[in-house]
Formats: sequence, structure tokens, C-alpha cells
Amino acid sequence: SNHLVCVVEKTKDDHISCQYLPAGAIRVGDKLSSGEVVTAIRKVHRRGVYAPFTPSGTIVVNNQVASSFVSLQDNLHVLHIR
Repeated sequence: SNHLVCVVEKTKDDHISCQYLPAGAIRVGDKLSSGEVVTAIRKVHRRGVYAPFTPSGTIVVNNQVASSFVSLQDNLHVLHIR
């Protein structure tokens, strides 16, 4: 999936930053904005088109913050927020 999900990481100066990655680029071991660590990944296929648009541009799914926007670029590091 290309929906953007916040992956938390520490910077060199020990600050916490949120890097939005396409959901398809999330890997086991990544830390999400809720503080939870990804322990397994599975694909789910469903019919239809799912693109929720919200006034804030974000949506919370299973306690995880995700962007309602999608990445249309090959570059996985699309948006970096401090």
C-alpha cells in the first residue's frame, strides 16, 4: 500500500522524529507513532478503492496514525516531520 504511516526514529541529537513512509515500506522492527513495534506483516486484499479523506489529512487505524494521502513517488522517504 502507498498510504503514508508515521515511523518514529531518534535523530543524531537524540530528538524523536516522525518519518512518513508508504505502508508497503514498513518492516518488522519499525517503531510506530503509538510506540508499538511492528512484529509481523501480512497483506490483505479487498475489492474496491479505499482512500479516506479527512480535514486534518490524517486517520487513526488500530491506534496508528496514518496519512490519508498516498505516495505516488518511487522515493520511499517522502515526508519527514520533526
